[in-house]
Amino acid sequence: MSKKVLNVKQSVFKTLIVSIIFFIFSIICSAIFLVVSDKSWTGITIGIAVLCLVLNLMFIFAIIGGSVFLRVNKKIDHVEKFRARGALDAGLFYFRISSKIDKYIKELENEDKKEEVQED
Repeated sequence: MSKKVLNVKQSVFKTLIVSIIFFIFSIICSAIFLVVSDKSWTGITIGIAVLCLVLNLMFIFAIIGGSVFLRVNKKIDHVEKFRARGALDAGLFYFRISSKIDKYIKELENEDKKEEVQED
């Protein structure tokens, strides 16, 4: 497995773990918040509850996207053979990793073009 592939997979895994931790933390905070403020629903309480729900949705998408990407690309050894990159785009927090993959693929294409020119 090349160093670039290992770097991408480790980055996706780290982001996945952080998303899981924040998802659990957000669920606990929203549950505590809803139990404590059950009797008085003001505008700020509803706003914070909606914010917690939006964060939970973002973390769920990140968890699903990272899990799908890692599962599909479990045995991939080359960057250009990565599949399910759309899952990273849907994962919201993987935009830097997706741009790294694009950069690595462009570097490989440039190397291939240089080799073709040298052969001629």
